[in-house]
Amino acid sequence: LGLEIGSSVRTIAECVDEAAKDVTVQTSLLECRLIAGSKNAFSSLVNQLAEAMDPKAFFVAKTLEMRQRHTKFENTPYSLEPNCKESPGGLRDLQIILWVAKAAGLGRSWDELARKGLATPLEARQIKANEALLSLIRARLHLLAHRREDRLVFDLQNAVAESFGFKAQVPAGGGPTAKGTRRASEALMKRYYWAAKAVTQLNQILLLNIQERLQSDVAGVDRLRPLNERFFDKGGMLEVASDNLYVQQPHAILETFHLYQTTVGIKGLSARTLRALYNARPVMNARFRADPVNRAQFLQILKEPEGITHAMRLMNQTSVLGRYLWVFRHIVGQMQHDLFHVYTVDQHILMVLRNVRR
Repeated sequence: LGLEIGSSVRTIAECVDEAAKDVTVQTSLLECRLIAGSKNAFSSLVNQLAEAMDPKAFFVAKTLEMRQRHTKFENTPYSLEPNCKESPGGLRDLQIILWVAKAAGLGRSWDELARKGLATPLEARQIKANEALLSLIRARLHLLAHRREDRLVFDLQNAVAESFGFKAQVPAGGGPTAKGTRRASEALMKRYYWAAKAVTQLNQILLLNIQERLQSDVAGVDRLRPLNERFFDKGGMLEVASDNLYVQQPHAILETFHLYQTTVGIKGLSARTLRALYNARPVMNARFRADPVNRAQFLQILKEPEGITHAMRLMNQTSVLGRYLWVFRHIVGQMQHDLFHVYTVDQHILMVLRNVRR
């Protein structure tokens, strides 16, 4: 598979000095482990690296690095040939959570983050399940390509899909090109996109939580401006008044996006709000969809003179759009195995909406 092994010979002082100059070296040393040699020397290295670590500066550097990496992939996990390691929603987006958590002394595993309140037990389970799937896809890509290959390229998608047991679905009496035929690769990619979407959501929730923990000693950082009895403006982020708001008042779910759309100064959702939405998914059921108050709220979002596309994109990113418009849910992550469709069907729909609004 062409395993790449790097090596260097440095004193402990040189390691600490190199880490201070280069965040990539600092990240590598953060994950160092003893394979052979002096336990005392290893412990000394780990302790000196920890003493020299500035968790806040490391967090800023790694999140900037993540944003730059996402830009290279057009800030979407939905490209038709995604990189399961580097694309948004890939394995690297999970690694960065543990890196910044380790640097801040907040935990070294998903279970430890859950014990310390940075993740819920459900989020920890979701992360581990999606991490396992992405890791397995990556391993099978390497084996099928007979080399390092992190991209789910067209030429390998069917082979990877078949290795997972996915099969083409052909209508009765039809051939491989008949209308309604669904390739094995399309089933695999839909599963991949759902995993990448979950990773993107959980990455955002946990990084915001870690950031808040790191900034908790900054004066005024938690100052809240009430918007109504259910929501606050927390430094430009929309914050719910209660963790159980959406379970107790389901009408507030769509109100979230209307406030995001219409409130000057609101640029996103806080970690608490994102988590509350994530945990309120069971509430968004058939009764929720049929509720006339929710229908009126959704129509009001569409009637606003501006901000519609931004609101719809955020609703899709948080999985609310597919849960409210059940027909939309079926096209989330749906790709077509050809080079004429650059993105998944749901992303194309939102792009059409954006273009119509221009």
